[in-house]
Amino acid sequence: MQRSLRMARLSPQITARDSLRAPRADTLYLDALSARSAVEAAYLEAWVRKVERVGNLNYPDEARRRRLTGSLVLSVLLDREGRVLEMELAASSGERVLDDAARRIVELAAPFAPFPPELRREHDRIMITRTWVFKGDQALHTR
Repeated sequence: MQRSLRMARLSPQITARDSLRAPRADTLYLDALSARSAVEAAYLEAWVRKVERVGNLNYPDEARRRRLTGSLVLSVLLDREGRVLEMELAASSGERVLDDAARRIVELAAPFAPFPPELRREHDRIMITRTWVFKGDQALHTR
């Protein structure tokens, strides 16, 4: 009985100690509407500028030849150093060429900027979700 009571008293201390050792995996989810702070908004804006610049320089040839247009939703998970951990196509454009082009553009643009100190203190990862719009005028925009 005494041993059980002693273990019960130590349990919160052990849990607290273990939580300090356990890797934190706090993910910040960012999209066009969710940036709550100036730091979050600035990071998202820099990411968007880079993706659109790389995307417009590497607009898919097949899409240009076939005059394909369309939009898709792509989520990109980044680590603290700006490396791409994973990508998920949340909604397809209906054109595999465009879906693959969005993924390729992210790969070409990577790595992205490391998180600023304000974001590093609170988050280990950032999931950025954007709607990618491939236009017939050979331009890529995200929103």
